[in-house]
Order: sequence, then C-alpha cells, then structure tokens
Amino acid sequence: MWKKYDDEFKQNALRKVFDGQSVRSVAEELGVNESLIHTAVGNVPLKLMVTQLLRARN
Repeated sequence: MWKKYDDEFKQNALRKVFDGQSVRSVAEELGVNESLIHTAVGNVPLKLMVTQLLRARN
C-alpha cells in the first residue's frame, strides 16, 4: 500500500536506504513492512541509484 504515503515520506525512506541505513531499520523506524521498502528501492530508476551512489562516495 505504498500509494497511501505522500512523496515526501517515500523520498525520506529511500534517502535513508541510499545513505546506508538498512532496509530493516528504515522499515522499523517508519512503521512499515520491509517488503514495502524493498519494492520501492527496486522501482527506483537505475540512473537515480547510480547518482545516489556517486554522491555517497564524494
């Protein structure tokens, strides 16, 4: 039911994962199921993921 969350909530969740926090801890912190976070991460376009990883290295 990812659709019931606003864009800010989703971006916050994804940012936490891309910043290195585990999916489990993000899910627990936000009170959602881990599978929801895994699905969201899997739906992020490859270009965005690469950009995030490069930013994290710098």
